Amino acid sequence: FYSLVGGWTEEALATFRPDLFFMGADAFDWEGITNSTLEEALVKRRAMEVSGATILLADRSKWGRRAPVFVASWKAIRLLISDLEPEALKDLAEVRRVALE
Repeated sequence: FYSLVGGWTEEALATFRPDLFFMGADAFDWEGITNSTLEEALVKRRAMEVSGATILLADRSKWGRRAPVFVASWKAIRLLISDLEPEALKDLAEVRRVALE
């Protein structure tokens, strides 16, 4: 658990206006992105709110898994960068209209 979390972090994020937010995830599936802790999920949601766009960075070991706390749906993600197999990526791109890299 190496994350900045808590009220101070969320408050500090309100002062930033980044163009891009590069976000990692504990898990992602057809429904969206999930995380193991509520505190991290809240910070990620706040960072998404203040950013121009969110890019999800997630390796294939996270695909098809679900962590306890929901972070965001695919509608909130502009681009997915992953090493997922081409077929899984293609299906995700077509069904959820996610841009891929």
